[in-house]
Amino acid sequence: MQVQRIEKGVRPGPANVPHGAFNWATIHQFEDKESGRIKCCCIDGLDIYTGSQTDGVRRWNVANGSCELFLPHSVCPDPIHALCVVGRLLWVCTGNNANAGTVVIFDLDTATIKTKAFAAHKGEITCMVAGPGNQYIVTGGVDFQVKCWSPSGTPLVTSNHHNKQVDALLMTPLTPGGSTERSGKIWTAANDSTVVVWPDTAGTGNMDASKAKIIDVEGGQCVRSMALSGAHVWCGCNNGQVCIYATADSLCRPWNCQRLGCHPACGLLARRFAFSPLLNPPSCGP
Repeated sequence: MQVQRIEKGVRPGPANVPHGAFNWATIHQFEDKESGRIKCCCIDGLDIYTGSQTDGVRRWNVANGSCELFLPHSVCPDPIHALCVVGRLLWVCTGNNANAGTVVIFDLDTATIKTKAFAAHKGEITCMVAGPGNQYIVTGGVDFQVKCWSPSGTPLVTSNHHNKQVDALLMTPLTPGGSTERSGKIWTAANDSTVVVWPDTAGTGNMDASKAKIIDVEGGQCVRSMALSGAHVWCGCNNGQVCIYATADSLCRPWNCQRLGCHPACGLLARRFAFSPLLNPPSCGP
């Protein structure tokens, strides 16, 4: 596992690379401490939580390079599909073929269960994101549904605006550089080649279809991951294409759609200290 840092460039890059391209620097190269393939991760400050199919949940600190087993396999025996921090709670989406779509909520400070296992989706939960001010959490799954919940697990609202598996969720400010303490926008991306942007001015998680904006992804590609960087949302697609949308108007300019490789851009992660596209092996063959 490798954590990397980027800095915005001060000069335009080569042809077709927009101003503000990224420079990379490795912060930590972690030792091989995972006994299973990492399937999901989430951030809480300088801590990264990872979930795997066979090794529970681990906590990694990017400041000092430490790693510890946060939730052992005995506590989370089934494969872990998604993780999300909401305030001082950790949502763990787990389950095998028989009980996929199960959520267990843990206390981050004590690693104890706050809400016992409950069925949240029909089938695997693929993604989660905390809403403005941690007032709610949004989940997406293979059942095409996007759902909003209270942090403790009370269902709030369900939306069926996608017609295929939901693959990525993101929360951004209502306006570039704005606060997400009381309001924001929820971005949902699915395997139907669309991204839907929901403005939540009240911070209640009410997904009003009349206010939603539907984006048809360039080239009919399916977005697999999303990350916020400044005033733009980076969307990683099935074919390795990355489309960059402005948060102000949700538009993608012609120079903002680049192909990084021939493999799916399975994950994008952006924070003040890190931006890491988690691509499958970049080689496209001979």
